[in-house]
Amino acid sequence: MKNRRGFLLAEETLKIIIALICIGILVYLLSSLYFENKDEKDLELASASLLHLFEEMKKGNSEVEIYNPKGWNIWSWHESTGIPNSCSNFDWETCICICKNSWLGNDLENCDDKGTCLNNDEGFIIEPYINIEKPPVVLIIDKDNKRIELNEK
Repeated sequence: MKNRRGFLLAEETLKIIIALICIGILVYLLSSLYFENKDEKDLELASASLLHLFEEMKKGNSEVEIYNPKGWNIWSWHESTGIPNSCSNFDWETCICICKNSWLGNDLENCDDKGTCLNNDEGFIIEPYINIEKPPVVLIIDKDNKRIELNEK
């Protein structure tokens, strides 16, 4: 009898382990689907925010509010300092991008992978970058000096 109980116990333990592995795989798949959709939505929000910034610049407004995506950065790139592939592929000499924060410190590559860019043919400069940490972020557009800065009031 002792051997039979030990065999049943091992069989039930094996079933529990297999069930836990299956649940773990399911949780992984569901979370990866969630984060993939979240990244796509953030990229759409970044594109809309960048278009809004350029529209306000063309209208001649001196201030613009940017709301999304939270935790991303606004960069300006120039050929002399390096430019993301997403800009150089279109032969742009300068561009403005909204890119996901890079914890690895390689923001140029991060703008290619997780960002959106538009041609900055007017040559506006953002130095070093603007973080959309606590939306709304109010940006000051200085047309005379060709600068975009964070309004820190």
